[in-house]
This record gives sequence, structure tokens and C-alpha cells, in this order.
Amino acid sequence: MHNIYKIKNKLLISFIIVFLLLSVYMINNNITIKDYYNQYNEKSIVSQYEIYKIRYNKSSTTNTFTIENKDYIDNSDMINEYQKSTPLFTVKKNKVVEKDEISFQFFIKSDIKQSSIEEKVSKLQDLEYFITYNKKNQIILFGKVFDDGYVQINKNMRDIRKIEKELDSIMIQVFALGFFNILLMLYLILLIRNMKVSAINLNDKFEQMQENTKKIAFNDTLTGAATRLKFDVVLEELVDISTRFEEHQFSVIMIDIDNFKKVNDTFGHDYGDIVLKNVSKVILSNIRKSDTFARWGGEEFVIIVPLCSLEDTCLFADKIRELISRLQFEKLEQITCSFGVAEFQKGDDVQSIMKRVDDVLYLAKDKGKNRVEC
Repeated sequence: MHNIYKIKNKLLISFIIVFLLLSVYMINNNITIKDYYNQYNEKSIVSQYEIYKIRYNKSSTTNTFTIENKDYIDNSDMINEYQKSTPLFTVKKNKVVEKDEISFQFFIKSDIKQSSIEEKVSKLQDLEYFITYNKKNQIILFGKVFDDGYVQINKNMRDIRKIEKELDSIMIQVFALGFFNILLMLYLILLIRNMKVSAINLNDKFEQMQENTKKIAFNDTLTGAATRLKFDVVLEELVDISTRFEEHQFSVIMIDIDNFKKVNDTFGHDYGDIVLKNVSKVILSNIRKSDTFARWGGEEFVIIVPLCSLEDTCLFADKIRELISRLQFEKLEQITCSFGVAEFQKGDDVQSIMKRVDDVLYLAKDKGKNRVEC
């Protein structure tokens, strides 16, 4: 999960970088396309201006007029002459038609009365012409034809505006898509992060459940001793080790509370549980950390004593017997236990050593109880 989270982070960073580079490219490309079409239209209108200058000079035209492809022109001779000048125009029903919708307005100085035209003429000064754009999507060229003659050429730029709008629309769509993808990836990363947190929490809960299961499986809740399952696991390990290494010996003590059935029958099982708890408390308080104390079943207990000889184990068992016999109870005069002790011998397995320790325990009971037999 952690690796997936790292990969998603890298993917997000890579996507953002690619998206930014693509955005910069598209913006630059958009500007380049617009510049290209602007330059194209400027060159086109300048070409029209140059053609106009060649065909119309002071000798051929002395009156102000307008040629516009959507307007009717009365001067058919002028149209025919202009048609000869450029192949961009054709005449249909005495009307000038042109794909790019160009209009021409010619002025002579004596006819100029509009202040806007005067401003344009004054703006020329040493220039032959200048180009401007208006809000009607038109490119406008105003220039000299001869000393006292001027022409204004208006050319529509609807196509470039359509292209610009389409490019702007594409850019908006790309930005929207990219922004949506970034949000989606952020959501996925957040989702994965939550999954990671959930996985950690689940793992913690699982480990806690395992720990609780072990406690249930390996610990007797009443007495605090280990369970028989735990005892079997430890005993099998020690038998295996001692079989391979002779110096690694161990002993087993089996304990049985004397006359415990009578306690239960007389005072009830609840009081019997009190007796079990107190006996276990004494044993737990006196064994080593390396020893394993377990409840074998009912009122029987076992202790595994590693690296301890039979003689020493018997002395240890007798010490515990003495301490239990000193316990005081409100309803009982005394509680005693019988002990059987057996040492691991070469060739022993789990069954054989447990049979021997069980045999010596019953021997202790037969000999009067409250005693240790080895």
C-alpha cells in the first residue's frame, strides 16, 4: 500500500508537469497562430494597397468613391478597370463580390471634411500607410495613393476570429479536463491514503486480536497459569532440545490439590475457585521466569523446570508444598497438595515423561498425600 501511495504521488507530479508544459505550449501555439493570421491579413491588405496604387493615380481618378463587394457601384467603367487590376474580384449583376469582404474608400484632399479622416491623414506624416484593427473584426489600411489622394481599405477578419474562438474553446476544454484529472488524482491519492490508514488500523486490530487470542489460548483466565496448550508447546520444544543436547535437561512437576472434590461439594464451586486462585498465586510467586506453570485440568497443575536436576527439582517442589500448606482460608482448616516429579531421560518423548510424572503423583497420593514423590 505504501508503494502504491508513492507511485500515485509520482504520477500526480508527472501529470501536473505535463499539464503545465502542454498549457504553455498551447498558449504559445495559440499566440503563434493568431500572429500568423494577423501577419497574413496585413500582407494581404498591403498587397491590395499596392495594386490599388498602381492602377489608380491622379490622372485616372479625381473623385472620391467607394468600392465594396456588397454594394452596387454605378461606375461600371471603374469596376471593369479595377477588375483588370486584380483577379480577386468578379462582377455579378453589377456587384463586386469578394470572398474576404474587402471595401475600398478613395479620398482626395479637397473632399476630406470628416475630422476622423483628417486625423488619419495627419497621422501619416512621413508614412506611406498604417494599419489598425477595429472592434468589428476588421483590419484597416489607410495610405497615400498620390500626393492628394488617399485610400482606406477595410478587410473583414471573421475567419481568424472564428479560429481564435475555437482555439480559446479548445484551451478551456483542455484546462477543464486537466483540472478535472488533477482533482481526480488528488481524490485517488486521498482515497489511497485513507485506505493506508485503514489498513494500518486493521493491522493493529488484527495484531491485537492475535495477542488476545494467544492470551486466551495460552493463559488460564481463572488462575493466571498457562493453559495446557501452552504447556504442550513448551514441553515438545524442550523434549526436542534435550534429545539433541544431553546437557540440556529438564524436569516436570505435577501437582494435585488434595481432597478438592470435597471442597467443591461442601462449599460450592465458587469457593473452589478461590482455592485454585490462592494455590496458583503461591506457585507463580515462587517459580523462575524460565519455568512454565500451567493448569493441567481441574485441580491439577504442572510445572516445567528447565536446566534443573531431579534432586533440585524435588527440593523446589517440597518448598512449594510447604508454602501451600500454610495458606489460610476462612472455611477451611488447611489445603494441601501432592507432588510428582520426573526428570527427562534419554529416549523420552512427551507421552513417556508425562506418564512417569503422573505415576509418581499417584504414588504420593497413595502414600498419604501432602508429599513429594520423585
